Amino acid sequence: MLAKDGATNQRPWVPSLGTFSSRIALVRHLLGMNVKEAALSCGISPASWRQWEIHGSLPRDVVTVARTIAAHTGADATWIITGEASANALEISKIDDALHEETPPAEAEGVSDDVRLEGLEPPTF
Repeated sequence: MLAKDGATNQRPWVPSLGTFSSRIALVRHLLGMNVKEAALSCGISPASWRQWEIHGSLPRDVVTVARTIAAHTGADATWIITGEASANALEISKIDDALHEETPPAEAEGVSDDVRLEGLEPPTF
């Protein structure tokens, strides 16, 4: 990143996820939307979303807003509010990880391609 005087800043920029506003900004960015698109897709007024994200204010009913955003984006409502994933989200993440693990090839398990299950052998005459 270049500073105003042209010097290069060597430290990478790392966003903070310590606030409600930073978390909804991350959700929006991951969806590839601007403020207006994200707000409208969640049924929220763009002016309200802008206040929360850019100005750092909190919604009057943060729980309802977080649930609404979660329902429309797939984000975890507890994480949107607190920054910590809910137990349910962590369990779903573990299941998803397990489903996407690579299955080792049959040879690695000691099974040869030449072995056929009983009853499925080709007929011999």
